[in-house]
Amino acid sequence: MQRALTQLTRGRTTISIAHRIPTAAAADRVLVFADGHLVQSGPHDVLVTGPGPYADLAEAWTNSPAS
Repeated sequence: MQRALTQLTRGRTTISIAHRIPTAAAADRVLVFADGHLVQSGPHDVLVTGPGPYADLAEAWTNSPAS
């Protein structure tokens, strides 16, 4: 699925709503919303180094048995 999305979105502006960190990590820019407000914005590599909700989510994803 991720490979197909990558091919479809290449060279296009795309807005994705992601619930999986690997999907968000593939984006050029990640926007993090909490309670209807934008609370973080930036590339995955920067946001994951925290502190903030995105880093917390990424850590929880990495440490979950399903990841």
